[in-house]
Amino acid sequence: MPQRPTNPSAIELDGPWTHHLYHSRGVRIHCADSGSPDAPLVLLVHGFAGGWFDWQSVLPLLAEDHHAVAIDLRGYGLSDKPPHGYDLGTTALDIAGLVLALGHTSATVVAHGESVPAAVIAGLTEPQRIKRVVALNPSHPRQNVDVVTRHPIRHRDRITLGVATRFPRLGERWLKADHSLFLEQIVAHLAGSAFQYSDSFDEYLAIRRFAMGVERVAYYACLRHRKAAVATMPRGTAQTVLADWSGWNEIECSTPPAVRVLHGAEDPLITASKTARETIADADHVTVVPGAGHYVHMEAPQAVRDAVLAVEEA
Repeated sequence: MPQRPTNPSAIELDGPWTHHLYHSRGVRIHCADSGSPDAPLVLLVHGFAGGWFDWQSVLPLLAEDHHAVAIDLRGYGLSDKPPHGYDLGTTALDIAGLVLALGHTSATVVAHGESVPAAVIAGLTEPQRIKRVVALNPSHPRQNVDVVTRHPIRHRDRITLGVATRFPRLGERWLKADHSLFLEQIVAHLAGSAFQYSDSFDEYLAIRRFAMGVERVAYYACLRHRKAAVATMPRGTAQTVLADWSGWNEIECSTPPAVRVLHGAEDPLITASKTARETIADADHVTVVPGAGHYVHMEAPQAVRDAVLAVEEA
């Protein structure tokens, strides 16, 4: 049965950060701030069914010499949940708008999974604000379709997720039912083996269950996931997905952002070579992290800091 809605304050965790709401384009975005506001800004953007809390291990590392800010995207956590604005273009504008709201003129964006295209679009459309992007395990629908089609039994949880997000109200019920066992299956399927059997995995799964229990969060998570996939699909087909995201190649930009890709070697859906070729075609560099799965920022947080420093030096 569906769970009672979670009080959003349940995911306002204490730590070496402070919680604030900042306005970006008329929407309040919840942020966890760490480090000096005078230091270079790094925005940390979660992926599907995540939240600012995904970056708890990364924030202290980056705060040593950055203003590190982990956000809840609109529709998630303590951020506003308007009935619209869950497409890639609006998400890109939300990200770019936060740079000025946080008192900076430019930023590096670290984005995970399905949020990677929005971060890159932000860099292409607002190059003066988003100068660098670190893409963590970018989740391109082409690869999802290819892998699932070849191995339907192995990836049956991913197929179920596709059905759930195709119909967001159904997905909302599944993500919140039975103590989010459906959510646990998805996360466990994508995590690296070392992380999956660690104590930190259980703690992470517990907070993600709380987060999906916040009123309307699961619905908007599914809606955003659907829009991210549909934006790349030609009309009339469910089998073929375009190689680019929302017309990347059509966006004119004289100074595109520097992009570095960080890829978990044990990610079951995405290979490093395809990530470089199909997801971030002009990526400066792809680094494979041994032993990590899809959640490289939780499995190897030091690698994320190293990638940020590397893209800043590029």
